[in-house]
Amino acid sequence: MMKTLDQEDTLERLKASYRYLKSVDVRGISILDDQKRAEAVQLIEEIGLKISEMRVKVE
Repeated sequence: MMKTLDQEDTLERLKASYRYLKSVDVRGISILDDQKRAEAVQLIEEIGLKISEMRVKVE
């Protein structure tokens, strides 16, 4: 079965997201002010939830 364009696009988006997340300087979060650090933590939690949701859908 050949992959559709949408499947290829989805795979490329996942690869790009992974590369981007790898490039984030997480250590830099610790030096942010309290409000920005709290926002960063919330975003990290939301990313984690999204990844868990994606994993459930593909397994």
